[in-house]
Amino acid sequence: MKIEKISVKNYRLLKDFSMDFEDELSLVVGKNNTGKTSILTVMNKFLNSSNQMKFSFDDFNVNLKNISRN
Repeated sequence: MKIEKISVKNYRLLKDFSMDFEDELSLVVGKNNTGKTSILTVMNKFLNSSNQMKFSFDDFNVNLKNISRN
């Protein structure tokens, strides 16, 4: 399996994010609190078949939580 692109909406710090992967190597760099760990975590949740890696309400973007509670 080869992942070429990911798109994420309303997951932690990632409101509307997409990333194309290179053939050999892709790096994720950025300042603190910009979503680097969120990218890896969401990919792990989709690719890992373990029941321990389920999504929870706290995984979703704060703005989305506020809309769903109104």
